Amino acid sequence: MEFRSTATWKRIPSYPHLEASTNGEIRRVDTQAHLKAFIVHNYFHVQIGGRRRVTVHKLVLEAFRGPRPEGCQATYLNRDKLDNRLSNLAYWTHKQIAANRAESPEYRESLERREERRREVNAVRERMERAKSKAS
Repeated sequence: MEFRSTATWKRIPSYPHLEASTNGEIRRVDTQAHLKAFIVHNYFHVQIGGRRRVTVHKLVLEAFRGPRPEGCQATYLNRDKLDNRLSNLAYWTHKQIAANRAESPEYRESLERREERRREVNAVRERMERAKSKAS
C-alpha cells in the first residue's frame, strides 16, 4: 500500500527552488527531496544554501499567504511552536498577539509566579531593612 500525503505544495517566492506544504514540510522543487528540519530555540528551522538557517513557519506562511504584512509577525494559533501546519499559522499584529497571550492560562500562571516572587523579594528586603535599623 502506498502512502499518499493530502498536503498541498506551493513554491516559496523568496526561495523559488523550494516548496512548502500545508503540513509544514519544506522540499526541493527539482528533486522533491525534503529538507531536514532541526530545532533551535524551540522553532523548527531548515538549512538553505550552506549556512543560511530559516524558520519553517515563515516559509510556510510566505508560500501560502504571501510576504509578511507591515506591522505583523508570524504567529502560532495554538501556541505550539513546533506545529508548522498552515492551519496553525497566521500573520497577526502585536496587539492581536498580546490579546491572545493574555487569554493563555500559561501566561496568567507566569504572571502569578512573577507576582509571588516579587512579594518574596520585598519581604526579604523589609526584613533586611528592619535588621539594619535595629543594628543602628
